[in-house]
Amino acid sequence: MTSRFAVAAEVLGLLAWAEQRGESAITSQALARSVHTHPVVIRRIVADLQRAGLVHSRRGTGGGTSLARPAEQITLRDVYEAVAIEEALLPCAPGGEQSACPVGKRLHGWLATVIDQAEEALLCRLAEQTVADMRDQGCGC
Repeated sequence: MTSRFAVAAEVLGLLAWAEQRGESAITSQALARSVHTHPVVIRRIVADLQRAGLVHSRRGTGGGTSLARPAEQITLRDVYEAVAIEEALLPCAPGGEQSACPVGKRLHGWLATVIDQAEEALLCRLAEQTVADMRDQGCGC
């Protein structure tokens, strides 16, 4: 799992926490200060979250980012899928049918299946948790 997921989850947790307290949109600068990263990183992640329909963003004076739907309706799987990069969570070592190693020749396919099953279990677990769960567990400010 990349740090993009952790940053995206924290951003959504902050937005949910602020919304619960009646605050409006939060600027990328304010999010960046809270998350301890550069505003450009926040803007890129917010763009991914916006494409996924998880947040709304407005530019200019009075602008900022807010949740696009209730925190109870945004799962951590939604967050993961919004910012995931196209690479395996647990990449397999090169090998497979072309391997000169008799163990590697068989192991690669078996290990790939085990890793695929583990990744699916992770996605199922993430689907069980919402941004509201995160907020309510004191993960906000």
